[in-house]
Amino acid sequence: MAGLPTNGTYTLFEWPAVFFLLPSALACAISGLFSCITIHPLNIAAGAWMITNAFVLLLCEAPFCCPFIEFANTVAAKVDQLRSWQKAVFYCG
Repeated sequence: MAGLPTNGTYTLFEWPAVFFLLPSALACAISGLFSCITIHPLNIAAGAWMITNAFVLLLCEAPFCCPFIEFANTVAAKVDQLRSWQKAVFYCG
């Protein structure tokens, strides 16, 4: 978070974001999995996109959920340096 002192731990403002991010990323991945179970190519592509989106959100915002990925903390540190509007464009775009 920009302008807030941090010592490597989550601040008061980051906990609600993580609290709502984890269930929403999990719901996105599960719905993407169910969307892939079809014969329509666009549904399969949309499901794969939803699963990828859930993985990227977890990787960027909650790297402790991905301890087996070596570069997770590096990616999270770079995402933390972004401004809020840049994160919004990255996540929504």
